Amino acid sequence: MAFIAKLLLKSKIFSLVFTSYLLFFVLDSVKAQSPVCIQVKQATAMQMIGPKMWMLKDQTGQLDFTQILAPPQQQKFKRFDKKIFNTPPDNSSYWFKFSVQNKTNQSLWLEIGHPLRTWYADLYVSLGPNKYAKPRLLGSFRPKENKEFPASYHYALLAEKDDTTQKTFYLRLSGKFSKTHVFRVGSHQAVTQQANTRHFTAIGFISLMLTLAVYNFFLLVSTRSKIYLFYILHLLTSLVGACCLSGFPIFRSVWFIEHFFVWFGFSYIFITLFSIHYLQLRTHLPRFTVWLWIINGLLSVFFPLLNLFKLVDVTYIGLPYQLVASMLAFSLLFCGTYLWVKKHKVAHFYVIPWSLAIIGTFFYMLANREILPINFFTEHSILFGYALEALLFALALGNRLNTLQKEKEKTQKEMLELFNNQNILLEQTVVERTKELEEANKMLKMSNEELTLNQEEIASQRDVLETQNQKLSSYSNRIGKSFLAAKLIQSAILPEQATFNEGFSEHFIIYRPKDVVSGDFYWVQKVGEHLILVIADCTGHGVPGAFMTLIGKNLLDKIIQIDQVTSPEKILHQLHQEVRIALRQEATRHNEAGMDATIVAITASEPDRFDIHFAGAKNNLLYMIPPQFVLEEIKGTRKSIGGVHHNETNFEKHSLTLPKGSLMYFGSDGLADQNNDALKKFGKQRLKDLLQENYIYSLEKQKQLIEQALEEHMLNTDQRDDIMWIGLKL
Repeated sequence: MAFIAKLLLKSKIFSLVFTSYLLFFVLDSVKAQSPVCIQVKQATAMQMIGPKMWMLKDQTGQLDFTQILAPPQQQKFKRFDKKIFNTPPDNSSYWFKFSVQNKTNQSLWLEIGHPLRTWYADLYVSLGPNKYAKPRLLGSFRPKENKEFPASYHYALLAEKDDTTQKTFYLRLSGKFSKTHVFRVGSHQAVTQQANTRHFTAIGFISLMLTLAVYNFFLLVSTRSKIYLFYILHLLTSLVGACCLSGFPIFRSVWFIEHFFVWFGFSYIFITLFSIHYLQLRTHLPRFTVWLWIINGLLSVFFPLLNLFKLVDVTYIGLPYQLVASMLAFSLLFCGTYLWVKKHKVAHFYVIPWSLAIIGTFFYMLANREILPINFFTEHSILFGYALEALLFALALGNRLNTLQKEKEKTQKEMLELFNNQNILLEQTVVERTKELEEANKMLKMSNEELTLNQEEIASQRDVLETQNQKLSSYSNRIGKSFLAAKLIQSAILPEQATFNEGFSEHFIIYRPKDVVSGDFYWVQKVGEHLILVIADCTGHGVPGAFMTLIGKNLLDKIIQIDQVTSPEKILHQLHQEVRIALRQEATRHNEAGMDATIVAITASEPDRFDIHFAGAKNNLLYMIPPQFVLEEIKGTRKSIGGVHHNETNFEKHSLTLPKGSLMYFGSDGLADQNNDALKKFGKQRLKDLLQENYIYSLEKQKQLIEQALEEHMLNTDQRDDIMWIGLKL
């Protein structure tokens, strides 16, 4: 017994020592990540704090503050050690940790960044050991009343006037544009002085541009020359664009910032028009003018459409857009330089101001990458560059006007001399013309005879054209019959209504192909105790989409009926692999065809209750449970079937049990994406509201109401995609 007591005592001592060592190790590790306290004493200047901050990159963008405070995440914080935070566009979130003590006898503020770069900024303030206040939600995409300091840039209050306690702060930044932030702290006096300096700089720039625009408007009215119109439009678009890039957006709405690429392209159009007319590029460099319009097509049409309709995530647009914009800037500079070398009279008046605009932009970019020092000039070099460009272009137009006036006077003098000489020659010409007219009359008679022959030939060609039209009509009829045959074949692969009637008390199916055949299809099959329902939206519509539906249907038959796979997420996974094999996507790398799909497996678990298992590939499931009938949504996995993905994610399965009488809805995105004549989409939210408002009706009545709303929405508009939507009642 004594031996056992000693053993237990030693075990307790060992456990105590081990626990103490582990606690010391964790505390030491956390301490190693603690930021150095930034003591702010100077009340008249802003202080950069970037090198004293710690940073954590959350690539998922999903970590919350509780997870950030946990030791595993705290150990991932790294010393920032830079004055400027600069990163290309991405969907990551960035966490910054820093500690500040206010010794200025004024309130202390943090400069976060300017509106275009600061979409979302969440600031967490310590209230004591392991205690933090609710986050202060700042940024351009937050309500205006959240703004804490009346300035264009975003600022956050760190400490009140008499608060000298040391505090630790966490700042979370997120957004889809490139992020450029110069973190500074300063007193209320320093922040006010900085904001006023920026404000007056912007006002000076705006005043200069508007003054030049008004002055040149009067020149436009007096001269009626298009070049002044293009110059005025260039001034106005440069005014809006340069102010926005420098942190002083004229329009501060969320739409204006989020759709930056939609409106910014106008500035490229007007500088190109101005350059073409000023340098007379259609005369001197006609082929290069075509190249300029190709670049403008990308900047003013292609990228704006991607941004407006969200065809591509905006994070993937920024870098290509900057590259193409740089190509346009240097192409215009090349045109001016080439004509300058070729001794064009006014080319040097174009090259110098345009070079200043480019240099101002590059100074700004180099300062943001800490290649140049960050100061008042480099922070506002875009405004300075465009201001000098506008002034020198105004001088260039004045020089051009004088040059044209001199050329006009010279031309008038030459024309007067020519007129006098022509009068002398006119008398001689009259005699010669008389003889020519007599000969022309003879030729006219001969031409009339030839015309008669040509008319006969035209009649013959008309008969040939009529024959060709008949052949084309025959070909059109054959193609139409082929499409009808394809429609019958596709209809044959769809489940019969009896299958739905056996499985559900009520149901409706809205099935509207954009063309004769569809790229959407649905599939129903009873496998053992499971009733499996699949809807799929294949890539494309018409004939290509129809081919994909045949592939999808055959693969589902194999996976579910032959391989007996009944779990929705496994069906999606195997379907994903089978589509890639069937289309040889791994080998070609250029074939991105596939489909979005919803799979629901329904099993009767007990009387009047059903087990529902759902998995979606970029498709969601809507359902209502009696008696409340509140519309709920389960989101599918953000991954399509087919194609080559760099980061493969697994499909998720969601399970729930629903009572008899529950309603379920799912379908393709064609209904929600259908636009009206104003290019406004029908919308997912409108569809949800429609379902919620009309759940009391039978499903057949609900179908009629949905189709009626769709018809009213797309009045005078063509259908843009295949539409399929299914409603079920258990």
